[in-house]
Amino acid sequence: MMMTKRNDRVEIVVVRSKGAATLVESQDSYGNPTRISVPSDSVELSDDGKSGKIDSQDLKMGIDYGIPWEFRLRSQTFSSVDMSNALHRNGIWTSEDVVGNPDSVKGALLEVFRQTLSDINQVAKEFRSKET
Repeated sequence: MMMTKRNDRVEIVVVRSKGAATLVESQDSYGNPTRISVPSDSVELSDDGKSGKIDSQDLKMGIDYGIPWEFRLRSQTFSSVDMSNALHRNGIWTSEDVVGNPDSVKGALLEVFRQTLSDINQVAKEFRSKET
C-alpha cells in the first residue's frame, strides 16, 4: 500500500468564486497578504462559505493575482532631512502642529512620496492597457 503524505493546510479567506476558479487571500511566511487564484475544488470551505483551508501545495500551484508592485516600482529613498524639510514647508514644527494639523503632515508625506505616487499610477496604466 502506497502512503501519500498530506501537506500542511493553510487558512484562507475567499475573495470571490466563479465557476472552476476561486480567488483566495492568505498570508505569506512574513504575514503579508497574498491573493491567489486556485481551482475551486481544492478549497475546503468553512460553514460560513467565506473562509476555509487549502493544501499548501495547491496554494503554491495557484496563479498570483494582482500587480506585482515589488517588481514594477523603482526603489524610493529619501532622507530624514528631506522629510524634515517637507514637514517645515507644510508648517509642521512642533508636536502640537502634528496633532493639530494632520492634513499638513499628510501633505508633507505626499510631497516626499510624489515620485512613488507617479510610479504607481504609471504601472497601473500599463497593466490596465494589457487587461483590455
